[in-house]
Amino acid sequence: MINKLLKLTLLLFSLSTLAANGQNQLRTHEITNNPYPNIATKQCLDSVIYNDSYGSEKNVFEYDKKGNVILDISYSWDNETNDWRGNFKAEFAYDNNNNRTLRILSSWNIETNDWRNDNKYEHTYNNNSKITLAISYLWNFATNNWKRDLKAEYTYDNNNNKILEISYYWQNATNYWIGFDRSEYKYDNNNLILQITYNWNNETNNWRGSTKDEYTYDNNNNRTLSISYSWHNTTNNWKREIKLENIYDNNNNLILSISYRWNNEINNWGGDTKDEYTYDNNNNRTLFAHYLWNNETNNWKGNTKTEYTYDNNNNLTFRFFYYFDNEINDWKVNSKNEYVYDDNNNRILEVRYLWNNEINNWGEDTKDEYTYDNNNNRTMSVHYLWDKETNDWKEDTKIENTYEHNNNILNVVFRWNNETNDWKAYYKKEYKYNNNNNRILYASFEWDNIANDWRGLEKYEYTLDLAYSITELIYPKDKLDTGFFNMLTERTYYYWSYDWVKGYETFFYWSGKEIVVSDITKDNVSIKVYPNPTTGEFRIDASAGSETNGELKIESVEIFDIYGKCHESLVTRHASYVLLNIFHLSTGVYFVKICTETGETVQKIVKI
Repeated sequence: MINKLLKLTLLLFSLSTLAANGQNQLRTHEITNNPYPNIATKQCLDSVIYNDSYGSEKNVFEYDKKGNVILDISYSWDNETNDWRGNFKAEFAYDNNNNRTLRILSSWNIETNDWRNDNKYEHTYNNNSKITLAISYLWNFATNNWKRDLKAEYTYDNNNNKILEISYYWQNATNYWIGFDRSEYKYDNNNLILQITYNWNNETNNWRGSTKDEYTYDNNNNRTLSISYSWHNTTNNWKREIKLENIYDNNNNLILSISYRWNNEINNWGGDTKDEYTYDNNNNRTLFAHYLWNNETNNWKGNTKTEYTYDNNNNLTFRFFYYFDNEINDWKVNSKNEYVYDDNNNRILEVRYLWNNEINNWGEDTKDEYTYDNNNNRTMSVHYLWDKETNDWKEDTKIENTYEHNNNILNVVFRWNNETNDWKAYYKKEYKYNNNNNRILYASFEWDNIANDWRGLEKYEYTLDLAYSITELIYPKDKLDTGFFNMLTERTYYYWSYDWVKGYETFFYWSGKEIVVSDITKDNVSIKVYPNPTTGEFRIDASAGSETNGELKIESVEIFDIYGKCHESLVTRHASYVLLNIFHLSTGVYFVKICTETGETVQKIVKI
């Protein structure tokens, strides 16, 4: 059964990637109208060739009339035959709405010198492009035919909400599908109010309850109550587990959240955790307090608390951290952060203090200073540590950013050298862009103390054809670097060995094809990210949804900085509303990648 569950997980994972990999135009909030005529010549990525010292690899792609990938073949160069030898092959088919209906995976059989079938996935959809059936197959080498493996069936209501999902595995002994997992969903005004999961009971030959979740909402669609149950086999009934109560203010800000656990001894709910929130008139959070239930006193006991203050521009100016002191039975301050901003609301100073019980006053801990250019780009940040011996700030780390034309960036990290009492170079990154904002170079270095000079780590160079913009290109999304606005034709990687040495190079080959472009463009999706700019906390609201599918469910959220580093990754349970905070991140520009059931969107957010 564990293997079957693992296979089902792989099947469901393949379904979750349909929108991203099977459709060449992502459904984002930016796409509202088709800017192209019905037929247009698009530049399609035909092949990608990768060369390094160990050999060469090649990917070849074919497309249908709508620009969907129907063939993806991977080859390796065979030095013995002096020809390409197959590795893997993927074949695809789509319906009229560009939903992927078929995927066949094959691998190269060295013995027969031909392709060998491995896996097959079939999918069907309703008129709203919601998947209704998914079947996976394994190739049976004994019968030389496809063998059924796993199946999932989906049912939806008139508002495209999923109301039933049943998973099966194929039983060879009976030659029949056997159910093993079932989920039922109920909604009110498109809000999920009930979710029940069942497992198949082989003894009773029927479905047996597994988990149940009940939800209630206020008039603003804020979830106010959640109750989780598990199935009790002894009593053959539902057993209460966890309850969560939420209260909101008139601005839909969460002000109270209390979780309970069912206590079998008293046959009633027992307190677990409690969170309190307060806000100012601008909806900035001013208080967060976390409590734990004390079974001895049968009451709430404080745990941690944070207080926030803001200036007239809604910039966070102070943040106080408290812990609950059991000896004095009251809150006791632990640390505080102080923030200062310039006239452009750029944070220029951040100081952290620790409460000193011996002197009964604040003691310095860390300090960060920031400077900016006229375009509000951060040019320098300096991190200090408090030296208790000298009773003064001591330099620790410095980062210098240089911005040139075309937004070229030079990022240099220094560390303080106590021996020379001066800054010492440590790490460096270079980014270069052309006039179309395409990245044409990325290089990283570290300081060589012996040579007293920079030593390279890795470098990428990019070559582009500026005659074609990104809107004129058709390509598999996972085969091309992101962040380019024109046609990428070459990518070269270098490593350092006393100088830059070419490690491998990748060539991208394109050709023009007539594509039916009207069907690729998806409907308008409305996802709100606010407030923007933010001092730390922001909301993602997908409740407005899309013109076709209605309310969207957020599946995951990722937050990247301008260098592409992921700082936050959150997997949600198909929520249409997500609250996040980036208080811990430095001020600057970030990109929020939001994945929904229909595709992806990336929105920019500014932390101030």
